[in-house]
This record gives sequence, structure tokens and C-alpha cells, in this order.
Amino acid sequence: MTHALTTLAYLAACALGAAAVLIYRFDDNLQPKGTR
Repeated sequence: MTHALTTLAYLAACALGAAAVLIYRFDDNLQPKGTR
């Protein structure tokens, strides 16, 4: 059971990281060029 929970946590962390990167890139595209 512990292995299943570890795998689930790992997959959740991967999905969260991928979503964060996608949102960051998408938000960066929405920003005006002179903001940063």
C-alpha cells in the first residue's frame, strides 16, 4: 500500500509541476513585453 501512495504522490507532484510550468509560460505570453 505504501508503494501505491508513493507512486500517487509522485504522479501528483509531476502533474503539479507540469501545470505550474505551463501556467507560467502562458502567463508570460500574456504579459506585455515591457513589464519585466
